Amino acid sequence: MDSKHLEELTKTIAERNGTTPEAVRREMEAARNSAWDTDDSSARGRQKVLFPAGKPQLSEFLEVIAKEIKTQIASASWTPAR
Repeated sequence: MDSKHLEELTKTIAERNGTTPEAVRREMEAARNSAWDTDDSSARGRQKVLFPAGKPQLSEFLEVIAKEIKTQIASASWTPAR
């Protein structure tokens, strides 16, 4: 995801939620950081597979995670959390 698409995405989310694009980006970064800093060994292993170079930039993180979710949905191995 290039910076233009990330900017458009954060703007759209902000407008829909009555906040600023900057606040949306901060929350996205906080979510990425939280996911990255987990103690869950399974999640850490998956991170190494998806991001072998280490902690990604926000745009790369969003792009890879979106592709992963699409793949899981397509293979019907994903079920939403309840």
